[in-house]
Amino acid sequence: MKKYLLLLLVAASSLTQAATFNVSTTPELRIALSTAATNGEDDTINLADGTYKTTDDGEGTFIYLSNESNSLIIQGSSADNAILSGNYQTGIINFKSTQTVAKINLTNISFLNGKNIEGGGIYSTLHLNIKGSAFAVNSSEIGSAIYGKNLTIQSTQFIKNSFNGIPVPGERLGGSTVYSANTYIDDSTFDSNNTQNVVSANNSGPDDSLRNIKVTNSNFNNNGDTSDSSPILFNPSWGLYGSSSILSTNWGITVNNSIFINNNIKKSIRSGNAYYNQKSSIKNSIFVNSGTAVLLSKKNTIENSLFNNSNLYLSYIDNNIYNTIILSSSINGSRVSGEPIINIENSYLDLNDVAITVVTESIIFNNVTLGFVSEINDNYNLTGVSDLIDVGTAVIDDIDLLITDLNGNDRISGGNIDIGPYEFSSTKPTINFVTYTGTAKEQSELTFTTDYTLADGRGVIDVSYDYLNDENYTSLNTYTYNTAGTYTVNVKVTDSEGEFSTSSLGVAISELPWNEMTYEQRLIKAVSPEYYELLISEIDIEKSKSFSSGKHYVQNNLTEFSLVTEAAQAIAVAASNTSGITTGKQYVQNNLAEFSLVTEAAQATAVAAVAAAAATTGITDGENNVINNPVTYGLNIVVGLSKEGLAQLPSGWKMISIPEDVTDLGIFNDAKIVWFFNNETQAWTGYSSNTNTAQQLEDKNIGIITSLSAGDGVFIEM
Repeated sequence: MKKYLLLLLVAASSLTQAATFNVSTTPELRIALSTAATNGEDDTINLADGTYKTTDDGEGTFIYLSNESNSLIIQGSSADNAILSGNYQTGIINFKSTQTVAKINLTNISFLNGKNIEGGGIYSTLHLNIKGSAFAVNSSEIGSAIYGKNLTIQSTQFIKNSFNGIPVPGERLGGSTVYSANTYIDDSTFDSNNTQNVVSANNSGPDDSLRNIKVTNSNFNNNGDTSDSSPILFNPSWGLYGSSSILSTNWGITVNNSIFINNNIKKSIRSGNAYYNQKSSIKNSIFVNSGTAVLLSKKNTIENSLFNNSNLYLSYIDNNIYNTIILSSSINGSRVSGEPIINIENSYLDLNDVAITVVTESIIFNNVTLGFVSEINDNYNLTGVSDLIDVGTAVIDDIDLLITDLNGNDRISGGNIDIGPYEFSSTKPTINFVTYTGTAKEQSELTFTTDYTLADGRGVIDVSYDYLNDENYTSLNTYTYNTAGTYTVNVKVTDSEGEFSTSSLGVAISELPWNEMTYEQRLIKAVSPEYYELLISEIDIEKSKSFSSGKHYVQNNLTEFSLVTEAAQAIAVAASNTSGITTGKQYVQNNLAEFSLVTEAAQATAVAAVAAAAATTGITDGENNVINNPVTYGLNIVVGLSKEGLAQLPSGWKMISIPEDVTDLGIFNDAKIVWFFNNETQAWTGYSSNTNTAQQLEDKNIGIITSLSAGDGVFIEM
């Protein structure tokens, strides 16, 4: 009984375990999605690095179709490496389930080149969490990047998507009513999208619930539009004719710590950057060169923000603006009965730019020094000369101000809150100047130095640099630009209290002529940066393979290279010495006449006939003949181990034994090359006084002989 109970418990527990799928091909991904949708488990799909095209197998859009409430995680190593592609032909992936509580989590994935009627990148009816991902060059009639609901988007990029960007549908899907379609976006970038709506929460029927959008710490830059009216933030539920926007909803939009720059809004009447209904707010945000920046209905609030060449259209009642900078921007509006009621307090504003009646308090404009760090570079941080410091209001009924500014520094640093998105602090680091050393040419390393002053009692925590003006800071103070051009380098100095300051430096990088480049520099110039490291890695791998293959070939074909192993060399040397002596001795004995020698018996006879001096002379002559011509008689050459002695060797390859330790390799300078097999490292080493030969040894990664020990044997080519 206990056995069956144990099996039952094991079986029951297995039903709650999560399944993990590791995939590396398009067919494997399809199988994983299909299995995960029906296995009754919370699943994870790990994408190996690579591109998964919906057209690889001809099956089209990836599908996750489930009747379960289980969650699904799909993740890659990074958005640069794990790529899902529609190949400009299909939508990329659909997530559908009859259980609305099901959640999909997508991390570190790129969605590229999708094309669909609804959702070029993703179509989803589920809770969707997206992090560390990218959507680029997707297109559709509605939702070029994502068509879904209940979205959470973090640290994600949206680039060059066309038509609608991320609509969040409020219409009925599949015959049912969708009651919520909330969207949260944080730390994300929307750049160069050709959009009607970048983010929208649309209301299409009386049974639909409120739609809310919250955006924090995000950037919207260079987004364009081809429609007839184009607000950045838009609500289609009331009659202001705005059909396109960056953010669109029928209820509330919250925008905190975000920046909207150079969004190309087509029309300026009832169109703009921010278009929404009621109970919305903008805090610590910037709108620059963006047509009509906002359209507000009622009960909306703008705090500590900045509008530069970006107009405001305000309607109905209870719209409030506090601590805000309005530069070269107009304020207009409408109301069905009477004028809209707008309250503006403690703000910088030219009242001549206001076309409607407003209630104002503590407005400043004339004889005011703005004191921005650099308006031309859209750096609206305040300097110590600014008249915007400490003149805001921190007491606002029923409104909680953010406790930090757009930089993340404490909101109230002095006697009162400042006007605008940035709070000035007299205790934060002062950056005196930024400079660099090095040649400002492409592919030449530059070293940057920052001079700064800290408040008394504070230390520096970090000095970091943003070399491409993309807000990616690094503590490295060296950088190499591979392409000529003018770059903006940003520096950030953070002190021990967490306060920081930023500054910028323009760097003009000139072109490096092709004929002055090294081969590696030419490769860097010719190959796209995203492929360069991969290419170099592949080259190194092939180089290693070639070296290893060459090494093994030499070792296996020593005769071809006139080489022998150390062991064979030692045996050969010993055998040569013994054989040479024996052979020479025997040859002399067999050829006495050739050496002017005689046998002992003949000598005795000769002695009787020849004077003793003559006999002595004959012996001496024979000995000298053998000694002076050893090669002729097949004898081993024995020379003094010195440069002079080695110079006596005839040309060609010779194998010699080293009788004593050698540390001065100069004795081999008359040789073309010397080879020695190092038995400890199991590798051939060489030596040559010829610089070309020595360079060839180094280029082939062959070790250089630095010393020899007594008993070693070497091959010498004279």
